[in-house]
Amino acid sequence: MPGCTTCATSTRPRCFWLASPSTLLAGVPVHVMAARLGHADPAITLRVYAHVIRSAEVAAADVFARVMKDAA
Repeated sequence: MPGCTTCATSTRPRCFWLASPSTLLAGVPVHVMAARLGHADPAITLRVYAHVIRSAEVAAADVFARVMKDAA
């Protein structure tokens, strides 16, 4: 993140941690994010970022409903 001094001095910068929800929503696979964050198991990542995944599921359901409505 611009202007973040932590990013330049850490092997697992806080900036990456803060950007993780956006990265997941952008489509980066959970197992890739888990490795980047240093999580031993993707299940940890899923538990930590469950709120992000749930919001994506709600958004996907809304899109699906609109598509089905338009197709009818």
